[in-house]
Amino acid sequence: YLWHWPVIVLGKYIIFPKEPSEAILFLFFLISIFLSIISYHFVEQPFRGKMGRKNFSPSFIFKSSFCVILCFSIFLTYGILKNGFEKRFSNEIISYDKQRLPGLEDYKKCDNLEINNECFVGYKSKLPETIIIGDSHLISLAPALDRVLYHNKKSAKILIASNCPPVINLHKWDRNFNCPSLRKKFKEFIKNSETIKNVMIVGVWEAYIDKKDSLKLETIDELTLNTNASDLISALDYTLNWLIEEKKINVILFGDVPIYKKSVPFMHAHSLLFDRNFPSTNFKEHTQKNKKFYELINKYKNKKNFNFVDLAKIMCSENCITNENKKSLYHDSNHLNLDGSLFLVESLLNEFKNHVNF
Repeated sequence: YLWHWPVIVLGKYIIFPKEPSEAILFLFFLISIFLSIISYHFVEQPFRGKMGRKNFSPSFIFKSSFCVILCFSIFLTYGILKNGFEKRFSNEIISYDKQRLPGLEDYKKCDNLEINNECFVGYKSKLPETIIIGDSHLISLAPALDRVLYHNKKSAKILIASNCPPVINLHKWDRNFNCPSLRKKFKEFIKNSETIKNVMIVGVWEAYIDKKDSLKLETIDELTLNTNASDLISALDYTLNWLIEEKKINVILFGDVPIYKKSVPFMHAHSLLFDRNFPSTNFKEHTQKNKKFYELINKYKNKKNFNFVDLAKIMCSENCITNENKKSLYHDSNHLNLDGSLFLVESLLNEFKNHVNF
C-alpha cells in the first residue's frame, strides 16, 4: 500500500517541469496497484502464515534480513562518501548541484538579532544614516548592498528576520513568533533616532501576498490597542505612510526577484539531464502575479521621499535571467545566492546614481 509514494515522486521527477495531468495520475495509480500485487504475492505472502513458517525458519529470516540491511547500509554509506556517485553526471550538472549552497554565511549570522546588533554593510567606518529592514531576502541582497554603499562611502545597519514581513504594527504572525517583537523594536528605534535618514525595505512580497494563510497576519492599532486581521498590502501601506508622511524618512523599497516553482539549480540540472527547456518566466508574468503590490507602488511613486528599485526589472527582459556563465544566480526557488547578489551590483549602482534619492 506504500508503493504509490515512490511512484508519484519518481514519476513527477521524470515529467518535470510539467505538472501531472489526471491521465498521468491515473497511470501512476495503475502502476502502484500492479507493484502492490506483485510484492504481495511474491514478497509478502511467501514469508507469512503457515507456508512462511514451513518454508523459512525464524533463524533464516533473521539472518537474511540482517544481511540485506547490512548490504544496504554499506551501499548507502559508500554512496554518501562518494557524494551520491556524482560522477555519473556531467561536470555542468554537478556544478549546478553545488550551487544550491548560498555562500552567504556572513550575513546569515545576522538573522533574527535584536536592533542593537553589530551587523553593518557598506563603508563601516562611517556612522550609519540608513537602516535596512528585511526578511531572508535581505541575506541574499546584502552582498550587493554592501558594495553599493561602500562605493557611495555610506554605511547601513541591517535588521534581518527570516520569514518575517518587514512591516510595523504587527501583532501576530504565525510563521515567526518573534516577528512582531522585532518589528516593534524597529519602530521604536526609528522614533528615537536622530541620525537615521533612510530606510531600505527588502521582502519576498509575492510569497506573502500569494499564500493562502496570508490573512493570519494581525496588526494592532496603537491608539485603541485593538487587533485586526490584515493582509500584507495593507500592512505595507501603513508602514510606508508612517515612515514617509509622519517621520519624513526617505524610503527605498526593493521589489522581489522572480519566484519559481522549484529550486532553480535543480531545474537547470534537470533540464540538462533530460534535454528540456528551462521553465523560464518574464517581467509581464511577474507583474501580473504581483498586481496588488505594483498597485501600491503606483500610489507612492510620486512621493518625494519614496524610491522603488525593481529587482525583477533588472533580472528580466524577454525572459528572466536565472544563470550566467553556466552558474545559477539562485540557491533555491526564490533566493539569490552570492553570485546572484553580485550580478545585481552594476545595475544597482546605476539605479542609485540616476534614480534613487539617497
